[in-house]
Amino acid sequence: MRRAVTLALLSFFSVLAALAASSCRANYDHVGVPPPETRQGIRVRVSGTERGPLGQFRAVHGEAVNETGETLSSCELRFTGLDFSAEKIDTATASCGAWAPGVVWKFRAAFPVPGVSDLRDVTFEGVSYQLESPPKAGSSSSR
Repeated sequence: MRRAVTLALLSFFSVLAALAASSCRANYDHVGVPPPETRQGIRVRVSGTERGPLGQFRAVHGEAVNETGETLSSCELRFTGLDFSAEKIDTATASCGAWAPGVVWKFRAAFPVPGVSDLRDVTFEGVSYQLESPPKAGSSSSR
């Protein structure tokens, strides 16, 4: 009898967990992502979002192309997650270094708090980068 009650309780909690997971996933089926955009010579295309095992939103991923004509020593992309009331939830960032012109960067911008729950839309907040400094005339390199 005790075993039957234990199995019934386990079954009940398994059903509750499955229902909770499916209701979480339903919120993410319609997450809006920004259209492709070029800012400051960086072309960004968000291709999708990443979810955790229970449907919680974790990251934005896509591709960016350096169209500045210069090698960048570093670059950071920022994305904002908005809830169903269009309020900012959090900011996701992706960073890279030593990025040559014309090269495609497959980025993943992760939110610092895992499992953002009420995500409705993602917007492209901005880009910042630093140009690679050319060697100074007359300087010698040492190893």
